[in-house]
Amino acid sequence: TFGCRICHDDCPVLPPLLDHGQKYGYSEGGMANAGGGGGRKYQRVLRTSSMPTSFSSEPGPPEHHNVDRFAIREVICRECFTKQSSKTNFCINCNVQFGEYHCAICNLWMSNEERPYHCPDCGFCRVGGGENFRHCQDCGMCIDRQLFADHNCKVGKYMSNCPVCQEDLFSSRDASHELPCGHAIHWHCFRELAGHDSRCPMCKKTAETHERMKPTWDAMAMGIALQPVPPELCKVVTIKCNDCERVQEKRSWHFLGVQCRHCESFNT
Repeated sequence: TFGCRICHDDCPVLPPLLDHGQKYGYSEGGMANAGGGGGRKYQRVLRTSSMPTSFSSEPGPPEHHNVDRFAIREVICRECFTKQSSKTNFCINCNVQFGEYHCAICNLWMSNEERPYHCPDCGFCRVGGGENFRHCQDCGMCIDRQLFADHNCKVGKYMSNCPVCQEDLFSSRDASHELPCGHAIHWHCFRELAGHDSRCPMCKKTAETHERMKPTWDAMAMGIALQPVPPELCKVVTIKCNDCERVQEKRSWHFLGVQCRHCESFNT
């Protein structure tokens, strides 16, 4: 038995071809543990092993499996089949280039389309261009330089899963979004969540800033003023605001909501 049908336990890894060979498109999970904060769509070259996965004439796309990139020690050139160290980007025999981008630490070969770069603090390669990101030692994550000065710094914020899709935020290739409460979420997950809920799925605080929510809150307050509660449904309630966490007593109940007097939020 060989274990993994693609690379086998004892088979050296074949680096991907640079300009030729059949390609397959993947939406996620292609370069395992070697990305972060980029687009979801990218291409990867079909990888083969020294032994065929099947004897059929129509080989299919590779099966899913996990590879420890940091444990790779040798690769085989797909042109001349020369076994050599994984720390090179050019074949020592035929001088063919394995990839436009090569990281000798992560043992990664890929194109420059997604502008990959290696972050020594994260410990692996990310995409998006190293000049556009700066690593925050407290958050433990590469932050956009334009947002770095104003970002909500919180220790271990990205050392968790996305509260919507449950994918690891630290090693994810998808862009993350920082909520005002300090929690992090995938950007595409936040856009889907905002379609039916404006609260953080973790702490239930408002997921938008006060400035962005004020027009909505003003419209709700106007709707309450134009639609008084019938006398038989009037009652007095005690509320607690989820945003400012203040308790208010003897407030008039309304089916559209009860507005906080301190922060103007309807998240009560």
